[in-house]
Amino acid sequence: MKSVLIIGSGLLGLALAEKFSKQGYQVFITSTTKSKLLILQNKGYKPLLFNSNEIEHYDTFKSLTVDVFIFALSPSKCKAIAYNEVLKNCCNTLQAFKRLVFTSSISVYANNNQCHTEESKAIEFNSMLYQTESYITQHITSYYIFRLAGLIDIQRHPKGFHKALEVKQADALVNLVQIQDVSHIIFDSVTHHINDGVYNVCSPEHPSKKQYYGSFNQDLIFHKGDEGKIIDGDFIAHQLHYSYSSIYDF
Repeated sequence: MKSVLIIGSGLLGLALAEKFSKQGYQVFITSTTKSKLLILQNKGYKPLLFNSNEIEHYDTFKSLTVDVFIFALSPSKCKAIAYNEVLKNCCNTLQAFKRLVFTSSISVYANNNQCHTEESKAIEFNSMLYQTESYITQHITSYYIFRLAGLIDIQRHPKGFHKALEVKQADALVNLVQIQDVSHIIFDSVTHHINDGVYNVCSPEHPSKKQYYGSFNQDLIFHKGDEGKIIDGDFIAHQLHYSYSSIYDF
C-alpha cells in the first residue's frame, strides 16, 4: 500500500486526505489538537499529534517512511520556529519520502497589474514562501511546488471574506480556485508523474473584486483601485487535461 504524510489538517489538508484515501493510499495526517485525532482516526486516517512550534514533536516522524510528503501548513501556524525551518526539520527528520509536495501561494508574485505564468520574474524574493521554495529547489531531489490562488469552498465561501463590509482595490481582478480542484490536481500530478517543478493553480475566471464579491453580498462597500495581478493556471491544467470548476459554483 502506498502512503502519504500530510502536514496540516485544515480544509485543504482534509480534502487531500480524502482524495488519497479513496484512491487506496494509507494517509498519515497531523493535527495540533488531541481532540481532533479521534475524528481523523474515525475517517480511516493515521493521525499524528504535531505542533510545528514544539521541537520535540518532530520526533514523531523519525520512524516514518512514505511515498508522498505533502506540506500543507499555513505560515501563520509557525510562530516559534520559522516557516522554512519547519519544512526543513520535517524533511530531515522523516526516515524517507519519495516526493515532496509543497503548497505555496500566488502571493510570491508581485502586485504589478501583470499576468504571471510560471516563468514570471516579478517575484517577492524576500518572502518567507519564496525562501521556502528556494530551499526545496536546492535540496530536495523530487518535488512539486504548487502556487495556489485564494482557496474557496462551501466551507470557505467568498460571501464571508469581508466581514468588515469594505473591499479595497475593488477594480483588481480576483485569483481564486476551488479546493476540490487543488486536491484533484495534486493527486493527478503525483499519479501521472509529471515533471518536477513549480506550477500555478488558479481558475481562468478573473472578474473584478466588485463584480465577484458583489454578486454574493450586496451590502459591501467598494473602494476604487486596481492594484493586483492575474495568475495564469493553464499550464498545469493542460498537462493533466483538467478543467477547473467555476469560482461561482457552490
